[in-house]
Amino acid sequence: MHRLPVRVEDIALLGVRVAAYVVTDWAEHRRREAAGITAVTDPALLDRLLDLPIDVPVRDAVIWAEMAGQAPAIVERAGDGASVTRLLRSPLATEDVTISAAVGRELAAVQDVSLFAGFTRRWMVASCDQLPDVVQLEAKLCGVGVLGPEGKVVLPAAPPASVLIDKWSWLWRRRSTTAAGSLHGRVGLLGPRGSHGGRYEQRLSVRYLDCPAGGRSPG
Repeated sequence: MHRLPVRVEDIALLGVRVAAYVVTDWAEHRRREAAGITAVTDPALLDRLLDLPIDVPVRDAVIWAEMAGQAPAIVERAGDGASVTRLLRSPLATEDVTISAAVGRELAAVQDVSLFAGFTRRWMVASCDQLPDVVQLEAKLCGVGVLGPEGKVVLPAAPPASVLIDKWSWLWRRRSTTAAGSLHGRVGLLGPRGSHGGRYEQRLSVRYLDCPAGGRSPG
């Protein structure tokens, strides 16, 4: 069953503050917990894993050799000396980000939220129904969706321009996951505390976040 995304307020990246709609992959959390693995923080390992599709065997003797010693829950090495299968998945995904714009600041808001084009869909939430043509044109060019004051879709958002996996992407995942964990810890979105409730989600969200160790970037 597809979980509804959770709104997480006030996440800053690249000097821009947005709200994010995130979905936690609880199956991946449980899989890692059962296997006894937590976050992957080795930059070289992450880079290599990101070259591999998920759950699809790839024949590459070099990668097979490089993956020696890795936990079976991270990558599976076949006995042929060449085939490897990546098992690790991202524990959290961002479906949308939104930025609210005061009257007269719509163009700047569109330009700001367009910086997230490599991560997810982008939306600008307008404060009035009538928008200047230049704002709508800029939004179309940048692939930024526009929402009216009541949440009505004025202009649909385009999919991410690409799926960037770089220092900014890792930093975004760390900040959005930490914020989501904090939110869940306060309100217990998944049920009573002590089962799959707030403290459980907060602990797992941060514990299983893959991010290169020491990979903090300004922003």
